[in-house]
Amino acid sequence: MENRTIGTRMGLAAQTALLARAKGESALSILDKICSPYHGLNADFDAWDPADARSQHPVIRSHLDAHPQAALGMLMVEAFAPDGLADLAQYQPAFDKTTAGTWSERDDALDLWYVHVEEPFRKRYDFS
Repeated sequence: MENRTIGTRMGLAAQTALLARAKGESALSILDKICSPYHGLNADFDAWDPADARSQHPVIRSHLDAHPQAALGMLMVEAFAPDGLADLAQYQPAFDKTTAGTWSERDDALDLWYVHVEEPFRKRYDFS
């Protein structure tokens, strides 16, 4: 299976899982179901346009983005950020193209995202 296929499957599985989420089901348990089958693989999480698979997604860069249109990224925030979804605002400058901010603010938000959310996610599922 190609790296791109793996990341896309996880992104789509996250969208489906959020729609079918059982009351009280934790984000971490959902991520475990989605990601465990791909443990240790090198997934490419780039997001592609649903209307044209040869083009970048028009809103998000990656399925891992802390953005409402990236279900996998939102589950990651909920599961790994120190205060869950309450921390979402501090990551937004790195992912929301409509948010005004300096390069420094965007870099700071991306650094926080990596340390708080992406690194623990990658370690848990051994994604390189």
